[in-house]
Amino acid sequence: MRIFDRFLVSLLGLSLIALALAGGPALGAAGGVATGKARYSSPQAAYKAGLEAFKNGRPERAIPAFRFAARRGVFLAEYYLARAYAVGDGAHVDHAKAFRVLERIVKTYRAVDPFLDRRAPVVARAFVLLALYYRSGLAELGIDKNVDRARALLEYAASYFDDRDAQFELARILLDDEASAAEHRAGKHWLSRLATRGHAGAQAYLAELFFRGEKLPHRPTLALALARIALENAPPSEVIWITDIYHMIYCGTKAGTRSAAEELLPEMRRYYRSRGRARMIEELPPLLGAGAVRTCENGEMVPLDRFKLQGAEDLGAQAADRSPRGAREKGPVIAERDGGAGAEPLAPLAPLSGVRGAGVPTNGFRLREAGALAPNK
Repeated sequence: MRIFDRFLVSLLGLSLIALALAGGPALGAAGGVATGKARYSSPQAAYKAGLEAFKNGRPERAIPAFRFAARRGVFLAEYYLARAYAVGDGAHVDHAKAFRVLERIVKTYRAVDPFLDRRAPVVARAFVLLALYYRSGLAELGIDKNVDRARALLEYAASYFDDRDAQFELARILLDDEASAAEHRAGKHWLSRLATRGHAGAQAYLAELFFRGEKLPHRPTLALALARIALENAPPSEVIWITDIYHMIYCGTKAGTRSAAEELLPEMRRYYRSRGRARMIEELPPLLGAGAVRTCENGEMVPLDRFKLQGAEDLGAQAADRSPRGAREKGPVIAERDGGAGAEPLAPLAPLSGVRGAGVPTNGFRLREAGALAPNK
C-alpha cells in the first residue's frame, strides 16, 4: 500500500477549505478560462472545482483544476495537487510528480512564520509527507530509502512548526529497534508529550507498547485505557488502524483488567482528550458505523458501538495551539492563538493523525521528562 493510501478517507471532509483560503466565484462562468473540457472563471473557481472532485473521490478530475489554480498562485491548490497525484491506484497516480510538488512547497515556504502565517500548518504537512517518501524510498525517481533525510525533515517540522504529526513520525523513527537507548528515551518522551496533548496516534502507539511490554513495562490496564481514549480521539483517517490496536488489546485482556481500565477512563478523558477543535466538518461519515462488528477469537464481541468517534479534524486546531512557547498556559488548556480582529478562520484540512493540549493527570499518571507515562510515587 502506498504511503498516502491510509489518508484517502480523510479527503471526504474537505469541502470547507475553499471558504477559508480560496474563496471566489463559482465554476464555469461565461468568459472563463478554458482548460481541457472545463472552463474556470478564476483560479479560485478552479480550486473549488478541483476540491469538489477530490472530496468526491475523483482525483483524476481534480488534477487539471488544481494544476490550473496552482499555476496562478492559489497556494492550497499546489498542496492538493500533490495529494491528488498520490491517492488511489488509477492512471492518474504519479508519485514522482507528488514528490516534486511537495519538495517545491518545502523549499519555497520553509521559513514562513509558524505563528502568524496561515500557510504554516500546510507547509508542515508537506514536510511530513515528503519525509514519508524518503522513509520508504521512491523507485520512480531512483530515491532509495533514506531514514536520515526523513528524520531531518521531521525534526525541522517538529521544532520550527511545532507540528504534532511530525513529532509522532519522528518518535516512531526514534523507537526503531536499531536506534540507541538515548533515542528510545527521546522517542518515548515525544509519545508521552503527544499523548497528553490528545494525539490519538501517539496514544494508540503507546498503548501497543505497554500491552506488548516492548520498550515499556507490560501494563495491560493502562494499555487498554489508552487504546480506548485513542479510539475516542481518532480522526476518521486513523480509525481503522487504531481500532485494530484496541481490538488486539481488548481481546488479550481478562475481565478484571477491563474493569480496572474502565475505572481509569473518566480521569484519563479529562486530561487526554483531543483539544482545540474549533470547527468540525459534520458531513464526513465515520469509518465505523453503528453496525460495525468485531469479535475476539472466542466469539466475544468487541464493544465498539459505545464509542463516540470524532468527526473530521480541523487543521486550525494545530494553529490554535501554536502560541509562542513562553506564553502557553500551565495545565490542560492551551491558549489559543489570537488571529487579530477580522482574521479569517484557518482552513480545515484532512488529518494525517489525530493530534492535540497538555495536562498532568492526578490519577496516578504523570509525564516524565525523559520517559513515558509512569505512576506517581
